Amino acid sequence: MVHLRQLDAYRAGWAERREPDGADEKARCRYMEYADTRRERTLAPQGEQRTLFARDLVGSADEIPDAHYRDRVLAQGRELRLELPCNFEFEECEQILNDFVNLIAPEVG
Repeated sequence: MVHLRQLDAYRAGWAERREPDGADEKARCRYMEYADTRRERTLAPQGEQRTLFARDLVGSADEIPDAHYRDRVLAQGRELRLELPCNFEFEECEQILNDFVNLIAPEVG
């Protein structure tokens, strides 16, 4: 319920600020570089709990749902988890949220 309120607040206040799929080439490169720094954690179980992490999905709003459906495990899930890097600028997070809420989430259900 809390997440629904957050999405409603986002839609009410920020959705009109960005065009769909707002990441330009420079932003996509930055996002890919960030994902590359996290790749190592996806190669083996992590920590005492032996947690398994999926790789980060980075790409256009058209590419991410396709990658989601190609992954047989992710495609079986009923929820998506979106993590925003704490070192990204507000505008980058805003763009990611806008694309996720308006373009990606509706495609993957």
